[in-house]
Amino acid sequence: MRASERYGIFCSLADLVEISYIIRAQKAKFVERQSNRLTVWDLFYQGKEVRVIYDSHRKSIVTFLPYECVGDGANDLHTEVGDEGGRV
Repeated sequence: MRASERYGIFCSLADLVEISYIIRAQKAKFVERQSNRLTVWDLFYQGKEVRVIYDSHRKSIVTFLPYECVGDGANDLHTEVGDEGGRV
Protein backbone atom coordinates (compact mmCIF):
# COMPACT_ATOMS: atom_id res chain seq x y z
CA MET A 1 0.00 0.00 0.00
CA ARG A 2 1.06 3.57 -0.59
CA ALA A 3 1.29 4.33 3.14
CA SER A 4 4.19 1.91 3.55
CA GLU A 5 5.87 3.02 0.32
CA ARG A 6 5.60 6.73 1.01
CA TYR A 7 5.70 7.01 4.80
CA GLY A 8 7.08 3.72 6.08
CA ILE A 9 3.90 2.94 8.03
CA PHE A 10 1.77 -0.18 7.77
CA CYS A 11 -1.98 0.38 7.60
CA SER A 12 -4.38 -2.45 8.21
CA LEU A 13 -8.05 -2.23 7.31
CA ALA A 14 -8.73 -1.14 10.89
CA ASP A 15 -6.18 1.67 10.51
CA LEU A 16 -7.87 2.89 7.32
CA VAL A 17 -11.23 2.88 9.11
CA GLU A 18 -9.67 4.88 11.96
CA ILE A 19 -8.17 7.43 9.55
CA SER A 20 -11.57 7.77 7.84
CA TYR A 21 -13.15 8.38 11.25
CA ILE A 22 -10.55 11.06 12.06
CA ILE A 23 -11.49 12.85 8.84
CA ARG A 24 -15.25 12.52 9.37
CA ALA A 25 -14.82 13.82 12.94
CA GLN A 26 -12.97 16.82 11.47
CA LYS A 27 -9.87 16.10 13.54
CA ALA A 28 -7.72 16.39 10.40
CA LYS A 29 -6.81 19.53 8.45
CA PHE A 30 -8.85 20.04 5.28
CA VAL A 31 -6.62 21.01 2.36
CA GLU A 32 -8.85 21.18 -0.70
CA ARG A 33 -11.73 19.65 -2.63
CA GLN A 34 -10.75 17.87 -5.84
CA SER A 35 -14.24 16.93 -7.00
CA ASN A 36 -17.74 16.34 -5.63
CA ARG A 37 -16.51 13.25 -3.81
CA LEU A 38 -12.72 13.59 -3.38
CA THR A 39 -11.09 15.78 -0.74
CA VAL A 40 -7.50 16.17 0.41
CA TRP A 41 -6.59 16.05 4.11
CA ASP A 42 -3.45 16.38 6.24
CA LEU A 43 -3.25 14.51 9.54
CA PHE A 44 -0.80 12.98 11.97
CA TYR A 45 -0.92 9.20 12.10
CA GLN A 46 1.51 6.82 13.77
CA GLY A 47 3.76 9.79 14.52
CA LYS A 48 4.01 11.05 10.93
CA GLU A 49 2.33 13.86 9.04
CA VAL A 50 0.53 12.33 6.07
CA ARG A 51 -1.62 13.64 3.25
CA VAL A 52 -4.50 11.49 2.03
CA ILE A 53 -7.28 11.66 -0.52
CA TYR A 54 -10.65 10.80 1.01
CA ASP A 55 -13.72 9.63 -0.92
CA SER A 56 -16.78 11.08 0.82
CA HIS A 57 -19.24 8.85 -1.08
CA ARG A 58 -17.49 5.62 -0.15
CA LYS A 59 -16.31 7.03 3.20
CA SER A 60 -12.85 5.60 2.61
CA ILE A 61 -9.24 6.55 1.94
CA VAL A 62 -8.39 6.53 -1.78
CA THR A 63 -4.62 6.92 -1.49
CA PHE A 64 -1.76 8.37 0.51
CA LEU A 65 0.00 11.14 -1.38
CA PRO A 66 3.80 11.46 -1.46
CA TYR A 67 5.44 13.38 1.36
CA GLU A 68 6.47 16.08 -1.12
CA CYS A 69 2.77 16.95 -1.52
CA VAL A 70 2.41 17.78 2.18
CA GLY A 71 2.36 21.55 2.48
CA ASP A 72 1.84 22.31 -1.22
CA GLY A 73 1.66 20.62 -4.60
CA ALA A 74 -1.88 19.35 -4.07
CA ASN A 75 -2.96 20.79 -7.42
CA ASP A 76 -1.39 17.85 -9.27
CA LEU A 77 -3.64 15.25 -7.64
CA HIS A 78 -5.59 14.35 -10.76
CA THR A 79 -2.57 12.38 -11.93
CA GLU A 80 -2.75 10.29 -8.76
CA VAL A 81 -6.42 9.29 -8.88
CA GLY A 82 -7.80 7.25 -11.77
CA ASP A 83 -10.97 8.32 -13.53
CA GLU A 84 -12.74 5.23 -12.24
CA GLY A 85 -12.07 6.27 -8.65
CA GLY A 86 -10.13 3.10 -7.88
CA ARG A 87 -7.30 3.04 -5.43
CA VAL A 88 -3.93 3.95 -6.86
